[in-house]
Amino acid sequence: MNELEKSILKTIIYFDTLSYPLKTKEIFENLQTVPNMMEVSFLNFKNCLLNLQNYLGNKDGFWFLKGREFLIEERKRRELISKENFKKLAKIAKKINRAPFLKGIFVSGSLAILNSTENSDIDLLVVAKKGRIFTVRFFLTILLDLMGERRKPGREAQKICLNHYLTEDSLEVRYPSLYNAYTYLHLLPILNRDNVFERFRKANEWMKDYIIFVGLTRQPPFEIEKSSKLAMFLEKKLSGSFGDFLEKKLKEIQIKRKEKKYPSPFKKSEGRVILEDNLIELHPDSPENKILREYGEKVAKIIK
Repeated sequence: MNELEKSILKTIIYFDTLSYPLKTKEIFENLQTVPNMMEVSFLNFKNCLLNLQNYLGNKDGFWFLKGREFLIEERKRRELISKENFKKLAKIAKKINRAPFLKGIFVSGSLAILNSTENSDIDLLVVAKKGRIFTVRFFLTILLDLMGERRKPGREAQKICLNHYLTEDSLEVRYPSLYNAYTYLHLLPILNRDNVFERFRKANEWMKDYIIFVGLTRQPPFEIEKSSKLAMFLEKKLSGSFGDFLEKKLKEIQIKRKEKKYPSPFKKSEGRVILEDNLIELHPDSPENKILREYGEKVAKIIK
């Protein structure tokens, strides 16, 4: 098995851990980086893919590991659920656009690849104006609570999970991994001001260490272009010294609440809880380690 064939198989194995069979073009677009290979042509890729039929099945345009054909219908079912979730998110997004100092909102997680189940929440990565990350989080939390749409323990399904915030001046992700590379490759920008999504991509070129074609993007099903009048009014009122004071107080309150729920240092091996001036990450139970372990075990078993 050559290096490109290994890359193809590893890519399919990774998405198998997500119960997600891939179409031919999707395998190519998600190919893991091939050591010592300068360029991968689609023709060479297709030939290598056909060489792997002892390991793979192919039906209705989908590729999957042998014995995993049932994932095709599961993917189709999850796509229908995801499309309904996007319809819901489109309505919610118009309302959370009232929050001030928003620079970007990117759909993340299972919804970004149309792989939501009935129990999936709706993950969003939020980019805030420099110096206003805690203010943005405060207003988004209030707005979602008023709508009854914020994810809470015991009430996760189809609710909005605001678990990751960055500021526009600090867009690089601190924790490179294959899991994060795929997560951020598939982000869908539904709000993209001052080209912050393109800047995010540029700041995270480390993804090339894991995935070959990191420049490919997909269009989200909807986009929010203009700030609301309320957001513009609040930005005007909160841009000066009073806004600085409010940001400081909101930071103190949010860190105090975090310390009560997740005492420092946060030592849980399966996640991260961080509240800083340019990063808020609330992943106490991230699936990252579990997925990477399962992926590693399958790779070791299949590719010998």
